[in-house]
Amino acid sequence: MTVTVPCPCCGQQMTVASPADLTKLKLSMMERTIVLRLIKAYPAGIDNARMLEHVYSGAREPDSASNIISVTMTRIRKKLLPAGWTVPADRYGRGNNSIYRLTKIDSGAPEGWRG
Repeated sequence: MTVTVPCPCCGQQMTVASPADLTKLKLSMMERTIVLRLIKAYPAGIDNARMLEHVYSGAREPDSASNIISVTMTRIRKKLLPAGWTVPADRYGRGNNSIYRLTKIDSGAPEGWRG
């Protein structure tokens, strides 16, 4: 299944694989919240601060919230891999900020994958 979305860089329309089937995976409540947010943002990414806002919207954020998101992402990566998707463990920009984004992979674990 494919969808047409605007390119996050130039805005032109592009056809990409649809991550919609990922909603059928068996996920915890927090994992599902994160995956649904990643699907909504696809193909763009979400920085760690916005992900924390989304996950803890309105609730008191624990001191270890950033670490909780990192650990949850590790679990999500393992569950997405058999479906042909991953969330690369990339860090960008000043301060090595995490940017989470769904990425379609052809088969098996991508090179350099750190589940």
